[in-house]
Amino acid sequence: MSLGSNLKRMRKDAGLSQEQLSNKTGIRVAHISKLEGDKSDPKLSTIYKLIDSLECSADSLLIDKNKVGLDTILKATIERVEKLPNANKRTIIDVIHHYCQSVGATLALTENKTWVKEFMLGPAVENPLPEKDES
Repeated sequence: MSLGSNLKRMRKDAGLSQEQLSNKTGIRVAHISKLEGDKSDPKLSTIYKLIDSLECSADSLLIDKNKVGLDTILKATIERVEKLPNANKRTIIDVIHHYCQSVGATLALTENKTWVKEFMLGPAVENPLPEKDES
């Protein structure tokens, strides 16, 4: 992803139009449009205004998924998740928890057959989520 793609995605994640982002940053709408279309390179001061207004890290705004590793992409994705309401965060945590358990069971079956019996008969791994709060 390019700066333009990241900017557009993050603006939409924040529920902002280009005009609303323009009002928050003081950057002209036409310039935001050019940035999103990768037709202009921003000055450092423009990048800082975007980071402040979108409440994101420089990594999330500037990351190019074709030039970085999966860990960097995961970090940027988690940053997006952190902005979601708690109910959505709980769902994502639950999905990740169950996915990791599934991967663990699959690895146990394929790599360490002696561990399978212990895994299947041992105590269930508890979900890492605390009791649901209504915040």
